[in-house]
Amino acid sequence: MPNYVPYIGLIIPSIILLIWLLIKTKQFHTFVIFSSFAGMIYVFEVIIVVVLGAYEYMPQVTPIKYLDSMIGASVSNTFTVPSIAALIAVFQLRFRWIAFFSLLLGGIEILFLHWGIYKHEWWRVSYSIAGFVFYFSLTKWWFRQFYEGSRPIQAVTFFLYTMSLIYTFVLVLMLSGIRLFKPGIFHDVYRDDTFFTTMYGLLKTTLITAAIFWLRDWRWLFAAAAVIVTSHYLLIRLHILNIFIPMWIYILIYSLCCSVVIWLCYLARRSVQRRLASYL
Repeated sequence: MPNYVPYIGLIIPSIILLIWLLIKTKQFHTFVIFSSFAGMIYVFEVIIVVVLGAYEYMPQVTPIKYLDSMIGASVSNTFTVPSIAALIAVFQLRFRWIAFFSLLLGGIEILFLHWGIYKHEWWRVSYSIAGFVFYFSLTKWWFRQFYEGSRPIQAVTFFLYTMSLIYTFVLVLMLSGIRLFKPGIFHDVYRDDTFFTTMYGLLKTTLITAAIFWLRDWRWLFAAAAVIVTSHYLLIRLHILNIFIPMWIYILIYSLCCSVVIWLCYLARRSVQRRLASYL
């Protein structure tokens, strides 16, 4: 059996669950919550996987080892875990469900280890189960705080939502091979690219989130766009950002990605505002 088959086996039910949640709630804010929960996992994975090298995914989609691990991680980060977290949070499921899903995911991790499609470096399954219990409990509490009007929770949620969108498009650009960051921080060029992409993504996330969700002014959005464009130009001039396709095509693709992110952020703001008004 090809290594990627079990990963696909996780993606399909996760997407079905997410679609069911969207249909059940009939609100875009469910997608906002789901994406912000995915953003939480991105933060965790950067620290544990990219920086500390805790474990490695091996779906064998690409011969490039580090990128292959990133693809495997995206299955968990983007689909499986946040979809379960959204289910628990939206319906405020009791702790027994948190324990059930944590043990279920722990069991899946053991299977992946047994099949040789996932590998621990210093990580342990017990760490994962404990982490899932904490994460699902946190997201359940987070959901309540968000709709009860906690300003700090709302601010961080919008940040995580925007970051999740940006990193999803960034992963696509990374896998496409049309560009590569080479800051020279790590010996492995793809680990180097992933780390710098993550740090640069945080800058873009902060700028876009501030303009759309926090300051809510088109002038700040134009200012954010100017900073991003200028930084891109400087990174290219300094040979940190390497483009492997004609520049006009890259600019077109990048502009399209940014436009979609901005549109989804405005859609999220409008949807959440309506939900908060009805909730309060």
